[in-house]
Amino acid sequence: MTGVPLHWTLIDGLREIDGIVGLKDSSGDLINLTTILVRRPEDFQVVVGHDEVALPALASGCDGAILASANVFPDRYIKMQAAIASGDMKEAIIIQRSIQKTIRIFVNKGGGLAIKAALNMMGVPVGEARPPLQVGDVLGYGDLDELRACLEDLQMIPRGVVTFKMGDRAIEAEEYPKAVGIVPDVVEDLTLLHGEALYGGNTEVAHIDLVLGIRDGPMSEALVDAGKLIEGRHPSNVIKDLELTTVFAPTVTVTSEKHKKMVFDVAQKAVADAVKRTITDMIIPHELIPDLILAVNAFVHPSAANPRRVHINNFIAVRHAIRRAIEGRQTVDEIIARKDSARHPFAYNP
Repeated sequence: MTGVPLHWTLIDGLREIDGIVGLKDSSGDLINLTTILVRRPEDFQVVVGHDEVALPALASGCDGAILASANVFPDRYIKMQAAIASGDMKEAIIIQRSIQKTIRIFVNKGGGLAIKAALNMMGVPVGEARPPLQVGDVLGYGDLDELRACLEDLQMIPRGVVTFKMGDRAIEAEEYPKAVGIVPDVVEDLTLLHGEALYGGNTEVAHIDLVLGIRDGPMSEALVDAGKLIEGRHPSNVIKDLELTTVFAPTVTVTSEKHKKMVFDVAQKAVADAVKRTITDMIIPHELIPDLILAVNAFVHPSAANPRRVHINNFIAVRHAIRRAIEGRQTVDEIIARKDSARHPFAYNP
């Protein structure tokens, strides 16, 4: 926690001091750690404390692990350790890889703050982290939504019924992933829903602003000008081969052929992929798909240079924005609470 690395040469000396009988290494530096393991006497215990390198550290001879993410994945770590002990490295690798993305959020986005958020969403009530730790700081709002998506993908979020109302008609989604404390039991009105999400950084950042609603409501206007070139407006088009009718448009003027490709090839494909994935995740009931229209505005910076990151960031942001739209997030109360808890004006992220 001090941020001061302990080199193996220093550990050599510390081992000679009475009362120092072991080491917890949370550095993630495998070169230094394996050197310590090679040089230690048998009675000097070494445990790994960095979740992202748990497998290689244990396989290299660590006596155990003290990991924040073990609060969320105790069963997986027990299976991993058993696989290592029996020499089944293929199984151990599969386990570590299956949780690696989620672990990276825990390690880099607030530690215990992220762990508590995950457990609460899973239905294990552990309360909120104490100040000064707070969501919106190290663990950003986009990070929280991505953590939830990761837990959904690992089938660790309970699923249940969400009722969608559309006039006098009601449709039940029986297997909606209901992150505890976040998802309502009833979506009261599908006429017009709004969702917004920001994800990523630098010039590859994705900002998605979307509206979702029934065909015979205000959303019918989204189809009127799709595919037309209208002066003073950004061009829009209906994305082909999607079950859910989806209109795509950029939020900034296309400045070059490279930018055009990044917008209409890369970002638009990310939107299409995210819509398909949302349907696969059973966020939108299949019975409702013919009755809905989705319109997505996507921001792609004119200087964006990495197509892979543009695709990933837009894919993630669209998944988040659709969930926020359906679940009515953010509420007015949430926006006010976030503004009041901001550390400085630039931390306010509605």
